[in-house]
Amino acid sequence: MLRLVVLLLLLLNVGYFAWSEGWLRAYGWAPEQLREPERLTQQVNPQALTVLPQSAVASAAGAAPTPANPIQPASAPDVIASAPVRTCLQSNALDAAQADVLRPVLQSQFEADAWQIDELLPAVRWMLYLGKFANKADQAKKRAQLVALKVAFEAVKVAELELGFSLGIFPTQKAASAALAVLSQRGVRTARLIQVQDALPTYRLLLKAADPAQAPVQALGAALATLELTPCAPRNER
Repeated sequence: MLRLVVLLLLLLNVGYFAWSEGWLRAYGWAPEQLREPERLTQQVNPQALTVLPQSAVASAAGAAPTPANPIQPASAPDVIASAPVRTCLQSNALDAAQADVLRPVLQSQFEADAWQIDELLPAVRWMLYLGKFANKADQAKKRAQLVALKVAFEAVKVAELELGFSLGIFPTQKAASAALAVLSQRGVRTARLIQVQDALPTYRLLLKAADPAQAPVQALGAALATLELTPCAPRNER
């Protein structure tokens, strides 16, 4: 009986050893495997791997290159349209007929307080005047002298300057004085400078705040082809 017990214990020990070593795995008898030795066969040069310390891992992450073309968040479309540029505009000098052409267009295209037409003071200019002669005979005699000297002249038709000749009209006194010196060298000794004013008044259109590219301003140009609009001249502050 004792021999039978010993034999059973011996068989049990041999069976347990075979089970624990996995010799019976082919028969479905084997303990659960906690290691995966087959993964070692899949590694490439496992002896070349090195475990980095934590500080080295942090520095390597900070030195990672940024992409050459990072994706930028889409910006919201600019839905606010730029306001038209408005500025003060003034016209060239206009006569009464031209001002009358513009008035109905201005009244239909602009607010009443957005424009005005101002009457300008008569322009003062300088005339080289020869005369006034005592009579038409003296005037005719001087006319012959001017023709002989080849000096251009024109009979003055203003009442207070009749029986005289204009030898030229200039915008400034300086220009008129220079012309007078030249005529003196050519033999015209009695000519003199006088101030004259335009007989007819002139006008100027003022648009207080207008955009040259907008339709109302374009309508003015269509109505009057000779109209010229330029930025208003700065006014002197007092």
